[in-house]
Amino acid sequence: MFLGYARVSTQDQNLNRQMDQLREARCERIFCERIPGTK
Repeated sequence: MFLGYARVSTQDQNLNRQMDQLREARCERIFCERIPGTK
C-alpha cells in the first residue's frame, strides 16, 4: 500500500496539484495538512 502526504503552508496555496500527483503515483491513502511554517 502506498501512502501520500500533501502539505501547504499558506491559505493562498492549493492542495489540488499535489493530490493529483499522489493519485497518479497510485497512493491509496493520502494525508493532507494546511499548516503555516511558523507553527
